[in-house]
Amino acid sequence: MPTLKKVALPAGTTATSAALDELEAGTVKRDTTYRNPEDPDVELGPEEKVKGYKYGPQYVPVTAVEEDIFKLKSPASVTVIGAIPCDRIPRYHFLESPLFLQGSVDLDSAQVAVTALCRGLREANKVLLARFVKRENADPFLAALIPSDLGTTTKKIFG
Repeated sequence: MPTLKKVALPAGTTATSAALDELEAGTVKRDTTYRNPEDPDVELGPEEKVKGYKYGPQYVPVTAVEEDIFKLKSPASVTVIGAIPCDRIPRYHFLESPLFLQGSVDLDSAQVAVTALCRGLREANKVLLARFVKRENADPFLAALIPSDLGTTTKKIFG
C-alpha cells in the first residue's frame, strides 16, 4: 500500500514497497529549533517562546495570561441586532450548512412566538441579523435568522 511518509533512500535505489519496509531506519524526522533574534548563536527552549501579533511593522508579544484576558466571555445566546431586506445579504454567505432555531418544545408560548416572528418576517420579506454564540465562552459570529417554510424542525441549536 502506498504511503505519504518521507524516507531517505540511498542513491541508486528505487522506491518500492519492499525497499521502503527495509529502510524504516531512513525515516525523515523534522526537528525545529528557535534562536534568539539578538544573538543567533543562542538556542531558545520551548518555555521561552512567546506568541506575538503583528501590529504595523513590529510584533507585539502577548503572554498566555494576557491572551486569556482578551477573550470574550459570554453565555450561549442569540441576540437580535436588527432586521434587513432579504436581498441585502449576498448569496455566498449561505454556503455553510444551516442551523435551525426553534422555540422550546415544552412551552407552547415559545412555539407560538417563534411562529409569529417567522410569519411577520416572511410577510415583510426581511431577515433578522443576530449575534450568535454557539457554546459558553465561544467566539460570537454574525448570523442571519431567516424564516423557513418547514413547520417543525428536528435540529436544535442548543442541546
